[in-house]
Amino acid sequence: MEKIAIGRNSYAGVMYSSDFVYWYTYLKRRIAKGWSSEELSFLLGKAPFYYNDFELMHVVGKFLQNERIMLDRIYQDSTVEPIMPSRKSYETNEERLIRVNIEEGEFYREFELIVPWTFLREERYKEDGVSKCKKYRLPELRFKEWFLEESLEMVSDATIDIRNKLNRFLDNRGLKDGKMAMELFREVEFTGRHNFKIYPRHLKNGLYNLIKAGKVYVRNMNQRYVFFEA
Repeated sequence: MEKIAIGRNSYAGVMYSSDFVYWYTYLKRRIAKGWSSEELSFLLGKAPFYYNDFELMHVVGKFLQNERIMLDRIYQDSTVEPIMPSRKSYETNEERLIRVNIEEGEFYREFELIVPWTFLREERYKEDGVSKCKKYRLPELRFKEWFLEESLEMVSDATIDIRNKLNRFLDNRGLKDGKMAMELFREVEFTGRHNFKIYPRHLKNGLYNLIKAGKVYVRNMNQRYVFFEA
């Protein structure tokens, strides 16, 4: 794996507290999967920079309005992190500034989130006259994203596995009516081996090899890339 230069950078953006819960959830979920922002863009059927703009907090509310359902389908999970930003009763619901500081290491990226809210540990309320209490977690405001180091053997195994699965898919006319990358990933990600994972980048490379070979082509349909058999 190519090492990256050590350094620091930061960026900032504005969002509502409710949108922050989703932004934080999707950031932590992407990191937990070991996917890059470019891989999320691929699964969404968008240009490579598309998802990174969301993490850089460019028009977060609009992105969530357009992509929340798609992201939940990709992750097969519609829950959110159990965090609750606190707002005083006299405070209005308005967009607030969030800053992200990033320290780049050789094999990791460390995030520091600077947010304008405090967070509740619990919320007490009454339901049908019965007192209840809902528990929340405090968000991690400092955490690392570790970069996966793939050996040549891992890359080779993934390339062969993807090629075989995609060829079988083509033989069965699976791309006759077109498939999005997200749908294809569901078809190829299972390996049956605990020490071997397929990542979206492996599928992307496999599809582009088929495009070069003239077996597959891509069309932009409803502003998303869709793959068809040639």
